[in-house]
Amino acid sequence: MFDRKKVVVLCDKVTKVTEEALGKRSELHGQLIQWLGEVNRCYEEAENFHASFMGQTQATEAHLLALQTFQEQCKTKSKSIVQKLQTVMTAQSSASTRMEAPAAAVNENTEITDGIMQALGNELRTLSTITKASLGTARDNTQQINCLLGSFIRHYESINDHLMKNVKQLEEEVTEDSHY
Repeated sequence: MFDRKKVVVLCDKVTKVTEEALGKRSELHGQLIQWLGEVNRCYEEAENFHASFMGQTQATEAHLLALQTFQEQCKTKSKSIVQKLQTVMTAQSSASTRMEAPAAAVNENTEITDGIMQALGNELRTLSTITKASLGTARDNTQQINCLLGSFIRHYESINDHLMKNVKQLEEEVTEDSHY
């Protein structure tokens, strides 16, 4: 009878310890599922950041291509302007060497020169405006990329800190459970 009571008491203790261990394991399992949910969420956010970064990179590459095209156009316009200026300078120097030219021809040459100079001025203003706009767009793109990179880095640091904290917490709980 005495041994039977002792066995019953031991069975109760074993049952109690088993239920506590099972409860701890269930709690740990729930925390692990929650942690994995957070990891999934972080992974999806990282994928979204990556997609955004790739989109920005593609936009930057497209802008770079547009800038290269624009640079070629600027070179062409600059050469055209220089050629026109050389033509005007040549025409003026030849007119000045011909002092015997009639006044009507000189007036006509001056009108042509004035028209060419106005056209050159307009082309230079257009070129300057386009260059300024392109430079502004390049600055904006650079700022967006820097902002995106900073955000990307901060996000990954946050994810890493959070995950490391959760790993330490899970390790501590596993160590506590292994004592049972």
